[in-house]
Order: sequence, then C-alpha cells, then structure tokens
Amino acid sequence: MILNALLITLLAATPFSLIVIRYISRFLSSHDPNLADTTVICSDLAGTLTRDELKVKSVELISEHIKIDLTKNLLEFENRDTKENFLLEKTELKARKNAEIMASCANLCAYPKVADLEKIINKFFLECGFGKHKIEADHEVIQKIPSNPDKKISTIVAIKKETKEIFAFSKGNPTSLLEKCSRFSVGGKKMEMDTVEKARIRKLIKNMERDGQKLIGFAYKGLPLKRFDHYSENFTENDLIFLGVIGLSNPVNIDLKPSIELAKEIGVKIYITSQSKERQAVAAGLELGI
Repeated sequence: MILNALLITLLAATPFSLIVIRYISRFLSSHDPNLADTTVICSDLAGTLTRDELKVKSVELISEHIKIDLTKNLLEFENRDTKENFLLEKTELKARKNAEIMASCANLCAYPKVADLEKIINKFFLECGFGKHKIEADHEVIQKIPSNPDKKISTIVAIKKETKEIFAFSKGNPTSLLEKCSRFSVGGKKMEMDTVEKARIRKLIKNMERDGQKLIGFAYKGLPLKRFDHYSENFTENDLIFLGVIGLSNPVNIDLKPSIELAKEIGVKIYITSQSKERQAVAAGLELGI
C-alpha cells in the first residue's frame, strides 16, 4: 500500500503521467500486484492543476461583466442589459468611466495586507493603458484614512490637480465595501442603490467567489471643494458610490483536459488536494472536467 500511494503521488506530479499511468502500473505489477490496481490519482491544485502565478480573471462593472482571455490577451465583454458578447483589445477598457476611476483608486490607495494582489491589479491596469506614473502625477494624496484587518477597507483622500476636485477613493473586501455604499455607478452615471440593487450586486459577488476568485471591490465619492485640515473615517467611508469588483485566480492548466478525459475513460478517478479554500479547488475541478 505504501508503494501504491507513492506511485500515485509521483504520477500526479506530471501531466504526462495521466497518459502512461496504465502502462506503468502494468510494468510495476510484477514487483507488487497492488500497483496494477491503481485507480485513483490525488493531485495537488497549485502548480499542477493550476499555474503558480495569480492573474486578473474578470472585472465586474455592474452593467458589464468582463472576462480576460489569457490565450489571446483580449477582453470578453458581456453587456448585462442586451446580453451582447464581444471581444475587445485591453486598451478599450479606457473608454469605461468606472474602470478609469477604479484604476485611480487601485494605484493611489495602498493596503499592505493585499500588496501582492495590488501589484497584479496595477499591472493589469497598466496593460489597459492606465499608467501608474500619470495617475500619481494627476493627483495629490491629501490624507490616508487609518485601516485595520477588521474593517477590510482602505481609503485615501486625493485632489485632482487639474480640476481641484477632491475625492475619497476606497477599496477592499467587496461585501464590506458595498455596505458603505448608497449609490452605484453605471458608465459614470450615479444611480441610487435600493435593497433590490444591493441584493443583485451581492449575488454578482457571490458568483465570483463561487468561481474561486480572490476579490477586490472599489468605490469612491466626491468631497467638498473646500480642502479640510482633517478627514474623518465616518465622513469619507459612508455614502460611497460602488464602482465594481476585480477577481483574481490562478489560471488552470487547460492543456491537461485531454489527459484528464483519457484518465477518466480508463476508469481512473482524480481527486484534488489543496490548502486553498474549497471553492478554489471546486472551481478548478469544474473547469478541467474533474
């Protein structure tokens, strides 16, 4: 049984093993009959079924859902009202007002707990044409609002140098952020958020979480043009305008699908072992057909 378990572990370490498992088992069965009875592969999620590098997988702009096509480096837009789907270059995201404000928020508002995610998100926005240096040059950060792990929100107050407009930019856990919002933005147009709309946005967030994505939400609001000496948390983090959510995940190794299908055809069951959250393993398993 020890040899059998060892074989399963070794075979699960490489995609090629899914093709040759039956033949290796037959070869080794002369040394241990149990090896010929291998019917299960226990495969680790990270680094085997998924790649190690986190990537932006989707952007939720309330009225539009955007999937990132990593193979073609394109954005797949789905209009929620018209149900229309179309592919666009990444730079086309600059035409979305919500995305423009989200990019400013992402680059100006830092939160140490999610620093690794922030780097990935800022890189994505840079690929879409939102340059960090330009955003920083266009704004002056007036004050950083104190944050903590319980609040799960990070906020800064910044002034736009050209227009002298002052904004509070917030980002963090999308569900926590949503509770601070009384309005939402669709294409730059501000709309009142009633209980029905808030429930709809919560459902969008839940669907992204169920897909195994790590989420960062974005919101903002305009502040009085008169510059204050101090901005309180209660003043800056209430009555916000919800902008959208960015989801990140480890891309699955799609090239494994034919081998996985072959393994299933010959009666081999595949199980995923992972230290990640259950929903991440389930989402990867569904995408790979496990």
